[in-house]
Amino acid sequence: MKKLFLFVLLTGFFCNSFGQITTAVNPTIAQMQSLLQGNGVVVSGLTITCPAGAYATFANGAGALGGTLNSGILLTTGTASNVAGPNTSSNNLSLDNFAPGSPLGNTLANSGINGTFDGCFINFMITPSCATLSINYVFASEEYPEYTSSLPPVINDVFGFVLSGPNPLGGNYTQTNIALLPGTSTPVSIQTVNNGIDGITGPCVNCTYYQNLPPGLAYDGCTTVLTASASVTPCQTYTMTIGVWDDSDGIFDSGCVFRCKWLIMCKST
Repeated sequence: MKKLFLFVLLTGFFCNSFGQITTAVNPTIAQMQSLLQGNGVVVSGLTITCPAGAYATFANGAGALGGTLNSGILLTTGTASNVAGPNTSSNNLSLDNFAPGSPLGNTLANSGINGTFDGCFINFMITPSCATLSINYVFASEEYPEYTSSLPPVINDVFGFVLSGPNPLGGNYTQTNIALLPGTSTPVSIQTVNNGIDGITGPCVNCTYYQNLPPGLAYDGCTTVLTASASVTPCQTYTMTIGVWDDSDGIFDSGCVFRCKWLIMCKST
């Protein structure tokens, strides 16, 4: 029981606007890497592990996603060409790519049921000149709201901003997911951000971060703009993986749209 989720790593994302984004599927590594490169960081060694058609760059996102999120990268566990709103059906985004998951996806899912499927993720090295990396993002999903439940087994598609490298506060980041609820160590997911199984009447679980039926997207629900951040050591090289995975089966897809906040926020200290 899977549905499509979208997360956005950009300078902002607002689901309460409406517009029509455009996508260019299967961009080159150079095109993707150029969108990650920016002020205060050097990005290299980008690899893409996605089924054909599951990833894209996007443009004209200001109306649908918010004025600060006009362009960026989209990763999905379905197809990248059908994410534009409005939402016309509660199950309109459900495509099985019959692609594998990955060990990292299995770790993030932590469900112990069948593992992950339809993985779509990028991996790259990043060398910052600043002391903090911050990423604004939105997670949206076709699993909303039907599969929000505290009853086991909890099975949801997963996403992550996963960092490895030296932690200036001590030790190392080792495949550490930094996509957390503000001020907590709780990963953002359908279970941790929702307004009940109908998406409207509750019970509220951090629903201040949730919007039902975002008009600019085809997905059933999304978070507000959240920020993933990590303390880093300037001039040290880190590895980052950004991706999405279906959990336990390949239907009710998931996805992510992103552009790094460090493009404008990474500053030397």
